[in-house]
Amino acid sequence: MNNIKISTKLFVMVFLTSFTLVAIGLYGLNNLSNVNGSLETVFKDRVVCLKQLTQITDMYAINIEGVTQKMKDGVIDFKAGKRKITRAQEDIDNNWKAYNATFATPEEKKLAAQTEELMRNSDEAMESLQSIIEKEDKAALSTFTINELFPKIDPIINNINALIDIQVAVSKDEYDKGQEIYSDAKTHSYIIMLFGIAISLSISLLIVYSIKKAILNATTVVSKLADGDLTVDINVVSNDEIGFLLEDLKGMINKFKNVISYVSSASDNIVAASQELSSSSQQMSEGATEQAAATEQVSSSMEEMVASVQQNTNNAHQTEKIAIKASADALDGSVAVNEAVSSMKLIAEKITIISDIARQTNILALNAAVEAARAGDQGRGFAVVAAEVRKLAEKSQVAATEINELSKSSVNIAEKSGRLLGEIVPNIQHTAKLVEEINASSSEQNLGAGQINSALQQLNQVTQQNAATSEEMAASAEELSSQADQLKEIISFFRFENGSKYKAAINQPNALSRPRRNTAKVSHPPKYKSATNGVSLNMDTLDADYEKF
Repeated sequence: MNNIKISTKLFVMVFLTSFTLVAIGLYGLNNLSNVNGSLETVFKDRVVCLKQLTQITDMYAINIEGVTQKMKDGVIDFKAGKRKITRAQEDIDNNWKAYNATFATPEEKKLAAQTEELMRNSDEAMESLQSIIEKEDKAALSTFTINELFPKIDPIINNINALIDIQVAVSKDEYDKGQEIYSDAKTHSYIIMLFGIAISLSISLLIVYSIKKAILNATTVVSKLADGDLTVDINVVSNDEIGFLLEDLKGMINKFKNVISYVSSASDNIVAASQELSSSSQQMSEGATEQAAATEQVSSSMEEMVASVQQNTNNAHQTEKIAIKASADALDGSVAVNEAVSSMKLIAEKITIISDIARQTNILALNAAVEAARAGDQGRGFAVVAAEVRKLAEKSQVAATEINELSKSSVNIAEKSGRLLGEIVPNIQHTAKLVEEINASSSEQNLGAGQINSALQQLNQVTQQNAATSEEMAASAEELSSQADQLKEIISFFRFENGSKYKAAINQPNALSRPRRNTAKVSHPPKYKSATNGVSLNMDTLDADYEKF
């Protein structure tokens, strides 16, 4: 029984119970089929026949003899009597044919043949009856009824009554047979039920006992495992599902021991690694703090340098505006000087014309004085005027000559000024271009300084975030160490072969063994050369003592 699977045991138990029920059911159905056959025979071959024979008897006794008697007594007329007799004959034929189609016993067949012969013999009397009825002769009807009709019909009624008695007797036989079948079926059913129950109960108790024993063994093992006892000895004595379960539990316990040993060793390594990680995180946090401070100082210096560069840029921008304006003014002055030179030359030309006019006026005055002298006393007044005009012309010519000299001198000075301004304008324009280039360089320098300052700010934020992350990492490492200690306390719940609580410090060969990291400070050489000019950001030397993870 131990080598049979539980599913097979349960199947056998259910099969025996089902077989018993099926056997009882089939036996009962067979008996019910027999009883049903008897009832069917009683109904179809006896009860229905009984009804048909009774109707034939009634047709002869009531619808033929009775109607004939009523016509003879004048209770009904001959036409109505003829219709009833004709209908009675038809019903008799139909019922007799239906009766002959049913099953009959040999005795019943013999009696039925005799009755049918009597019925054929009565046909002549029925024809004579129909003839008398058509003639409506009551005297002949009375004589025919007593002498011929009743002697022909009464034997038929007696035989049919005998057939009715046969139906009742056969029905009684079928009833007795059904009672016998019922009695035998009840007795046999009790025997089959008791036998099936006895066998099913015996096998079921045996199966339940074997399953219960295996389950109790498995329950004991599981209870010890629940108490943390890994020293439980599992003895597998069956090859059923419970046996497979115990085999799996046995393998699970062995793997469980290895897992606990592995977890314990891993917990020790986690504790050591978390402590190391906490120490490294604290060192990293301190280095990040120092680096953040250095970055903050460099950032402050860069802000001052950015402010100076911004001021230089503004000054260069103002100088550029002044140089451009001076260049434009010098160019305008050169144009104005050239225009002044042109105007002075024009004035000099006009003064020459005035000098010529004064010379001509002097000549005219001289001629007028000559003419006045020729005129004598009459031209004396005109001579005086001519003399005055001559004096005025002489003065005008002298003044024109002086003005002409001044104009020539002014033209020379103006031309010299124009040449000087023409030489100054390109220099001023070149100066404005240089100032513009200085302004562009200052703007680029200002932008670069701003970008450097922004990068330093970002570097400062990253450094501070690294410091905060390092602190959080140190806290996480401490929490991890605490969790590892709790895990060691949890696995100490289990007991091993020596019966004592498990010690987490056991080192198994298959457990992980992680080497401790070297936390000594490593000095790295600078990766980049420091700049000879400008701000020196020697960041590599600040974090060279910290180990990269």
